[in-house]
Amino acid sequence: MNVSRLRRRVWLQVETIGFPGLIGLGLIAYAAMFYLSADLPAMEKLGTLRQNLLAAQTLKSRAPGAGREDAASKLNHWYRLFPLRKTAPDWLAKVYAAARGQALMLRAGKYHVILPTRGNIGRYQWIFPVNGSDTQIRAFINEALRTVPAMALDAVAFKRENVGDTTIEATIKFSLYFRVH
Repeated sequence: MNVSRLRRRVWLQVETIGFPGLIGLGLIAYAAMFYLSADLPAMEKLGTLRQNLLAAQTLKSRAPGAGREDAASKLNHWYRLFPLRKTAPDWLAKVYAAARGQALMLRAGKYHVILPTRGNIGRYQWIFPVNGSDTQIRAFINEALRTVPAMALDAVAFKRENVGDTTIEATIKFSLYFRVH
């Protein structure tokens, strides 16, 4: 094939696909160059890093006593984040203070101790009936949870007798988590 004939065929193809087709071909060529120049080397580097990580993990796992002491110390550190069981009255006093701060009266509540069957974390479950405004009750719950970090809100039930009543009857259930030893 001679050069002029080849030129005519190329020109005919260019006229067939038009300007948008030329832009598309340019983008395909650019994507191929990007893949070869940036993506492919990055994939090779990722493979090398994965091999290095695997080798380091293998060396660590072969070390004498590896993993056991580390996991045990982490677990003991986690247990130390919880208050001791004997400090529960102090934390309960903070809950009562949070209620007083919102002018709420905590009537006689129910208290249950749930000791762990395994592990070192138990919990006191406190159920309080409270009467007050919606704002007071919500502020009390927020303050109690803020001042007693090892406590969780298990449930809240609101009851209003009539639509126009400003006083709400609420039952609030907290759990204080503690370490046994």
